[in-house]
Amino acid sequence: MLNAASKWFRSLFSHFQPILLVFSSISHLHTHPFYFARNHELVDYIDAFSQSCLTLHQARQLHSQLLLTAGHRLPFLAARLIALYARFGFLSDARKVFHAIPVEGLHHLLLWNSIIRANVSHGYHQHALQLYLDMRKLGFSPDGFTLPLIIRACSSLGSSDFCRIVHCHALQLGFQNHLHVVNELVGMYGKLGRMEDSRQLFDGMSVRSLVSWNIMVSGYAFNCDSLGASAIF
Repeated sequence: MLNAASKWFRSLFSHFQPILLVFSSISHLHTHPFYFARNHELVDYIDAFSQSCLTLHQARQLHSQLLLTAGHRLPFLAARLIALYARFGFLSDARKVFHAIPVEGLHHLLLWNSIIRANVSHGYHQHALQLYLDMRKLGFSPDGFTLPLIIRACSSLGSSDFCRIVHCHALQLGFQNHLHVVNELVGMYGKLGRMEDSRQLFDGMSVRSLVSWNIMVSGYAFNCDSLGASAIF
């Protein structure tokens, strides 16, 4: 039955409008959306449909259909809705989707990363940091996607104290050799004017990318230190 449902779902996948038919007609297959959602194909379809949303009206149509099937309460679907609303700049709607998730669904880091990314992308850095603190209070640990976002928020706010806290968290959780996390930390200290700390992290990197070098050069340039910039080559 699930295989038949998948084929039927795929046959409708060509434009945005069929998603409305999909969710309103899925009951005819005697397959509840929660059961159907266990198939990872649904995630791919929702991704594709959300990408095809060209207007906020279409985004709300998709959300409405997910509300009818309670699909908005599934963490991976909620994360897509959050990203979709963030794309249109409607952070209040994105937050409503996040806060509608049952407590038991909040252990999915995908949800936290989606709402934190939405806030950081639109400059709501303080709100992003509060979400991070809430996540930690609930006992959830960040991953290699969460920390770079939070470090970026700290850099933008210029909060030295919070920067140190997040740096400690990164070390405690074993991210000292994670390229993207360390790159963000190097850039963070550069923006804070603490080039000694930035250079120490850079020198301790076992692997560096072109981005790592660019971040260091940018840090020296930001702090008007041309000698420091030339010294790293």
